[in-house]
Amino acid sequence: ARLPLPDRGADVVVMIWLLHLLDAATSAAALREAARVLRPGGTLITTVDKDAAAYVGGDPAAALISPVREAHLSPPGDAPGRVAALTGLAERGRAAFTGHGQGRSPRRWRELLAEGGRHWAAKAGPEALAGLDRRLAALPGQDRPGPDPVYTLAAFG
Repeated sequence: ARLPLPDRGADVVVMIWLLHLLDAATSAAALREAARVLRPGGTLITTVDKDAAAYVGGDPAAALISPVREAHLSPPGDAPGRVAALTGLAERGRAAFTGHGQGRSPRRWRELLAEGGRHWAAKAGPEALAGLDRRLAALPGQDRPGPDPVYTLAAFG
């Protein structure tokens, strides 16, 4: 809950694969804590919009899932605007990296949805998910992975 550093005592704080895992209150507290320990001119480096990376890139499965996801999505805890607002830091730059081997096949998407592995899916309801499952099952190449996601790393200072 509290970093063992004095106020304004760190040049850099790094949060990779963290914010998207936390609920809104906990991620807000983590961001405020990062801002507390950064010295003036310091930098916060974090992944942003992590979950969104799996739903882009021309993948037919992602194209089917995206409208249902967007209709039931809570604002992401790692949205760049939210990071900036909660820390009082401006975004200074971005970089991207590929999640090699992380593209999902239509069958894997169906498994994830059946397991409840997506936060938004619980809000979509069984009818919407059943329809989505049918559309995903009709796609060719059930075991062929889609494109690898491209993740975003952002620097704030």
